[in-house]
Amino acid sequence: MAIIRVQVRLPAVSGIPRDTAVHDFVFSNPSAALITNLIAFYNSTPAGGSSFIARYLAPSVSRVTSQAVMNQYDITAHLAGSAAGPPIVSSTFTPGAATSAISMPGAVAVCLDMHSAFGTVPEWSGGSGRQHKGGTRPRGRLRGRLFFGPLNQAAMTSDTSNGVSQPITALVTDLSLAAKALLVAEPTWSVWSRRNAAVTPIVGGYVAKQWTRIAKRDEENRILTAWP
Repeated sequence: MAIIRVQVRLPAVSGIPRDTAVHDFVFSNPSAALITNLIAFYNSTPAGGSSFIARYLAPSVSRVTSQAVMNQYDITAHLAGSAAGPPIVSSTFTPGAATSAISMPGAVAVCLDMHSAFGTVPEWSGGSGRQHKGGTRPRGRLRGRLFFGPLNQAAMTSDTSNGVSQPITALVTDLSLAAKALLVAEPTWSVWSRRNAAVTPIVGGYVAKQWTRIAKRDEENRILTAWP
């Protein structure tokens, strides 16, 4: 049984390597249709959804044909996090067109949270006080996140009650349903814990209707305006 990490690399129009967005997935003994199913995650409208989720990606993400890459790594013998070497398979695809021609800041993303079955695994182990100082969080090793982005302006709306910026409901719904469809197609989609040196099957998760900031996706300051 092979445990496969898929690194989805979404190159930027800028051509600058640090602007490439990366999404990670892990599967335990995936199906032969893995890449087809991952492309569908981005480019197919999930059942019950309003659109495919690649439409929410920023126009700063290249839509040049076959420029996006899905690299597969066999991490079966590297579950503690040691280097797995070069990809065993590389596949290309083209993200679907963006809805808006205006990008949001590159660091802004929506978080797709996922988790394995918790069972009797405790949230906290050891430590002292209300903050469990010095303890560990075993249940946290059964959780994972995918930071979906960068995004375009069509992904944004405002809370009518307070004017605060937030993701549109359609994005939250479509991303949740795309994740559900991927889990149905690839039921061994898993959370990888380097601390436990193990993978555990995902059983569900959620998408919060709020922004997440990924600092490493910040654009460089390329234009400076002097004053006075």
